[in-house]
Amino acid sequence: MSKQDTQKAAAAFIDSGYEYSGKGDHDKAIADYNKAIKLDNNNPEAYYLRGIAYFDKRDYNKAIADYNKAININSKFAAIYCNRGMAYKEKGDNKKALADYDKAIEIDPKYAIAYVNRASLYSVISVATLDMAIKDYNSVLQIDPNNANAKKGLAVINEFTKNIVG
Repeated sequence: MSKQDTQKAAAAFIDSGYEYSGKGDHDKAIADYNKAIKLDNNNPEAYYLRGIAYFDKRDYNKAIADYNKAININSKFAAIYCNRGMAYKEKGDNKKALADYDKAIEIDPKYAIAYVNRASLYSVISVATLDMAIKDYNSVLQIDPNNANAKKGLAVINEFTKNIVG
C-alpha cells in the first residue's frame, strides 16, 4: 500500500470515528481512531479527536496524553491547547489549564472559545481575577458580538458583583 493510500485509509477511519463520536459512541470512535493511528501515526487530527472522545468519557489522563501527541506533531493548532486546557481544568490543575488557554489565544487571537474558557476559569479562581474574566468576555464579544456564553458569563459576574456590593 502506498503512503497516499495509507493516508486515505487513515482518513476514512478518522471520518468514521468522528461519526461515532457524533452519535455518542465513544468506544467505537476510539477504536476507529486507533485504526487510523496504526495506519498513520503522524496524523495530529487522529490523536486530537481520540483525545476528545476520551475527554467525553471523562478519561482526562488519556485525553491529555493524546493532546500531547497531537501537539508534538502540530504545535500550531489552537484547538488542541484549548481542549487540553479543559482536561486540565477538569482535573483541577488550573495553572496548566490557564497556560493552555493562553497558548491557544497566542496562536489564534480570534479563537473565541479559548477566551470563554479562560474567562470561565478566571471567574472561579478568585474575586481578584474577575476583571480578567470580564476582559476576556468582552474580547469574545468583539470577535463574536452574539456569543451567548460571553453574554451569560458577563451577566453572572455582574449579578455576583452586585450582590457583593449591594
